[in-house]
Amino acid sequence: IPPTALRLLHSNYQIQPTNALHPIHLTYHNQPLSRLLSTLLPPHLHPPPSSYEQIGHIAHLNLRAPHLPYKHLLGRLFLDKLSPSIRTVVNKSGEVGGPYRTYPVEVLAGEEDYAVNVTEHGVSLRFDLRKVYWCTRLEGERTYMIEREFREGEFVADAFC
Repeated sequence: IPPTALRLLHSNYQIQPTNALHPIHLTYHNQPLSRLLSTLLPPHLHPPPSSYEQIGHIAHLNLRAPHLPYKHLLGRLFLDKLSPSIRTVVNKSGEVGGPYRTYPVEVLAGEEDYAVNVTEHGVSLRFDLRKVYWCTRLEGERTYMIEREFREGEFVADAFC
């Protein structure tokens, strides 16, 4: 601790620091997800996957091919570190397609529960993630449309949905 900080501790808070060492025990639960991923994955898989999209209680990953052999380990780590708000971790297992632009997902860890609740702009939505395309990152576009384009009493159809 710098000498000026020690003087401030003593004068402002009557704390007399000592030179005694105090052990700190760090466990799995004290470690950030990024450190665990970097520690547990082999170096050739670095940087490890760290981004995800939260859709209700689901963490949605887009793992790259080299990470797939470790997908269940990755799912378990994400679930451990993101619970209790995350109860399910999924990975996109195919391409976006079909009339509703959905994509197949595989549960990597947690409950096999695809019914999510999402609240945006005071509106609560409940849907099955396997049947609805949802991208949290499009919230800005939805906000823009609500605030600047739509008027009360109008019907809105999304031709690209």
